[in-house]
Amino acid sequence: DYLKNNISGLGVVYDIACGNGYGSKILASIAGEVVGFDKNSKFLNEAKELNKLSNIAFNQVDIETNALENFVRAHNMKKPTAVISFETIEHLDFPDKFLSDVFHLLPFGGYFICSVPNRKYEPVIDGRPKNLFHKQLFTKKDILSLLEKNGFRVLELYGQPYSNIIVNYFYLLAGILNRIALRSNQRFERFAKILAYPTKFLLSFSYSFILVAKK
Repeated sequence: DYLKNNISGLGVVYDIACGNGYGSKILASIAGEVVGFDKNSKFLNEAKELNKLSNIAFNQVDIETNALENFVRAHNMKKPTAVISFETIEHLDFPDKFLSDVFHLLPFGGYFICSVPNRKYEPVIDGRPKNLFHKQLFTKKDILSLLEKNGFRVLELYGQPYSNIIVNYFYLLAGILNRIALRSNQRFERFAKILAYPTKFLLSFSYSFILVAKK
């Protein structure tokens, strides 16, 4: 929605850590071309099966062992006007390397939109994330500082405070929703948008921080 409302004639968008392409498909409705990247071949195969639109392509790459900038250059790919990467940076041993790559790939004025879990709600054991796949912990100050250190200007900061409700009371909510006269797909779309849609309200209570940055 942010890209749709703020950029006219959106060209190429990169979706980093695209998974099964759910977000890539949404982006394809507003962008000229979407390129998804992920290191998981199983997810990418699913993405290709689920998303057969002519303006989406998917590529397998591990952004820590193979610099994204080098991969793009080696495959003679179009550079992006915007890069999206949700819930990715916390998985990286060297997030600065990734952010530096993104910064160099974007044109001046290009957008980078990302999200990371809020350290306040991240389960921790002995100072390390309980989730073994998470290598980094971020407070709001930490993620702002990281982006700015790598050259980005943060324009907007959003959160998902009501996502905690979804996580903590999922079964209760599921029972309530099942009693409401809506088809299952409508239940999910309608209530997910209400409870998880980015907002600037109650940022300190947000499970994830969502940042809109610009080169």
